[in-house]
Amino acid sequence: MTRGQERCVVVFSARTFEELHERIRTAPMTSKRTRDYMRLFLSGASAEQPDKQNRVTIPQNLREYAGLERDLTVIGSGDRAEIWSTTAWEAYYAEAEEAFADNDEEVIPGIF
Repeated sequence: MTRGQERCVVVFSARTFEELHERIRTAPMTSKRTRDYMRLFLSGASAEQPDKQNRVTIPQNLREYAGLERDLTVIGSGDRAEIWSTTAWEAYYAEAEEAFADNDEEVIPGIF
């Protein structure tokens, strides 16, 4: 798990994270944007193992980053899960849903 771009915690399978890490690792280090992204994304990464009841602890630094307190929302997002503060998710969803409904352009080429 690691930082998500909208102040959520992103959870990948180990295989997916390794594939993503390999692509990031081979990005050109001459780009400041690449270095900044790599530092923020990877410095928050934590390989957590489920306990006997399949629960996973979210490290304190990620809980603080995402503002996770009592009420959480977990969503599926393609090849990952995202863990949000419920308040942050509801605010994000309201804003994004309005833009989604009003979108008159192709967002994902060839699909939508």
